[in-house]
Amino acid sequence: MKLIIKLITLSLLIISASCGKKYLDYNATANLIVPRKLEDFQAMLDNTNTMNESSAANLGLIGGDEYYVTAAQYATTGALGAAAFQKNAYIWAEQIYIGRESQVDWSSGYNHILLANYVFEGTDKIGRTDDNQDAWDLLRGSAYFFRGYNLFMMAQLYCPVYNAATAGTDLGLSLRTDSDPTMKPARASVEATYQMIIEDLQAAEALLKDKATTTYRPGKAAVYATLTRVYMQMGDYAKAAAYADKCLAIQNGLINFNSLNLSATITFPGNGVGNAEVIFMENTQSVTIIASAFYNADTTLLKSYTNGDLRSKAYFTVNATTKKATFKGSYKGSITAGYYAGLATDEVYLNRAECLARLNNPADALADLNKLRQNRFTPATYVPLQSTDAQQVLDWIVAERRKEMVMRGTRWPDLRRLNKEPRYATTLTRVLDTQTFELKPNDQRWTWPLPVEAIENGGYEQNPR
Repeated sequence: MKLIIKLITLSLLIISASCGKKYLDYNATANLIVPRKLEDFQAMLDNTNTMNESSAANLGLIGGDEYYVTAAQYATTGALGAAAFQKNAYIWAEQIYIGRESQVDWSSGYNHILLANYVFEGTDKIGRTDDNQDAWDLLRGSAYFFRGYNLFMMAQLYCPVYNAATAGTDLGLSLRTDSDPTMKPARASVEATYQMIIEDLQAAEALLKDKATTTYRPGKAAVYATLTRVYMQMGDYAKAAAYADKCLAIQNGLINFNSLNLSATITFPGNGVGNAEVIFMENTQSVTIIASAFYNADTTLLKSYTNGDLRSKAYFTVNATTKKATFKGSYKGSITAGYYAGLATDEVYLNRAECLARLNNPADALADLNKLRQNRFTPATYVPLQSTDAQQVLDWIVAERRKEMVMRGTRWPDLRRLNKEPRYATTLTRVLDTQTFELKPNDQRWTWPLPVEAIENGGYEQNPR
């Protein structure tokens, strides 16, 4: 009976993520199949709509500098309901939420974590045997990955940027290790949050095979790609580079953009099928304010693509009349249903290149950077970058990150960590008619507030704004 009650509660919590209502507002009337076998639990994690199509990356995309909306568009996104927090987030308002929002990264991330914890409890009861060890290891490893990955994604939104000097006291996340959503563990420190992220990912590494049978499941390559992100946020570039090495030893393919149909409405195949760069498929939900109808590519970003750089055509479509540039380059292979926010080899090459440059190894850093760029330019225009100056190479890599990983959910975390360095600190600006809004480096608003329901129901301490 306890198992059934927990499953009903979990199911209703998942429903609430799409409906914007508290799970206690629902009555459980449908018959539920209670997972009892490893195959049942695997089916839960293979539900891509739940586990892969609601990435906790929306606030970062909304708040970033890869696009803008006009004043007229801003006015039509809706003043009430689900779109209200999106408008507030667009201008980095002091108050984001009005309550009962849908599509909130907080609930999406914790839905994944609670389901992962449910798998831990189920597999504990079943136990690992000689007959089931492969299936058991895949389940446990996947659950560890989903929990660690989602904790990391949420930390980029709801926790201050990692600072070794203050991480022990900075407010982190609520570290849930139970599938009971009524449990309310207090917020841990940022240090404890990152420690759990690392421990979960290392546990996943020990259980998973190098590559999964589908990009919707994690393998070791996905674990290593995530760990490169984690250690870059922590400023440990030696470890980040080492994990990038491990990832690229398993999967290192790059798409030659010369082979693409750049005039296609959507550049890349649906769901990453045949995309050599996709390591782990993760997508955001569709969000009004960054949907294609409202999206205008940032003009500075567009101007950064030089002659022969095929990414300008692979990523964007420019209306000949209005000159509006919309985004078509998601590795999800869609322009209407969210954005790709998963893991890919191009990012790992850039991660390793940045780490090597910071470790004063410009030659190897350039090797990675040039390998990527050669696959992005026409043969007639490609010229390899050359320098022995590690700082210059790092500057090139930082600039390349913005041009390469457009609308991936990586720009916001990059801006946050780079803001610690005066050389790369960036002030973001929004203009709506006569009003100008700014987000300056290291402003407290780089950390998003927790939703109203999280504060009211969980009793969590709110982030300062």
